[in-house]
Amino acid sequence: MNFIPNLLSDRGENNQLPAISLGQTLGDVLVAGFTYGLNIIQPLAALNATGVRSSGVGSGLTIKWIHRARTNAEWVNYVDVPLDESSELYDIEIMNGSRVLRTFASLTILTVTYTAAQQNTDWCASIPASNSMDIYQISSRYGRGRALTVGV
Repeated sequence: MNFIPNLLSDRGENNQLPAISLGQTLGDVLVAGFTYGLNIIQPLAALNATGVRSSGVGSGLTIKWIHRARTNAEWVNYVDVPLDESSELYDIEIMNGSRVLRTFASLTILTVTYTAAQQNTDWCASIPASNSMDIYQISSRYGRGRALTVGV
């Protein structure tokens, strides 16, 4: 197996390469297509999202989560893994099915409050007891990482 070097600019590029096994020639194989995803540098999904309401349905909802890292991420009891990005940055999307109701963009801390006023605007009179949301860590090299989809 040979490693195919790639650059950040190759992300999303469609490629056609022959997949050759030992003993085959170029004339023996079909060309296989693939797209560079560069998933090896995509930020991992956050962990352990929790939500606490200040007092019942329709009150402010404080959401907290834990970041993850790809490098220097060895588990040590009672110690958070160090950030492996140039800055700490997150997006949260409040969802209604597949529709995004609200986005909290470019958060620099591991918590956000979805206020009662914001919920009233988003849900009108039918605020749900549980909110579905996607939490993304953002990389300066890759962009949005994998989503943690959670109901809190």
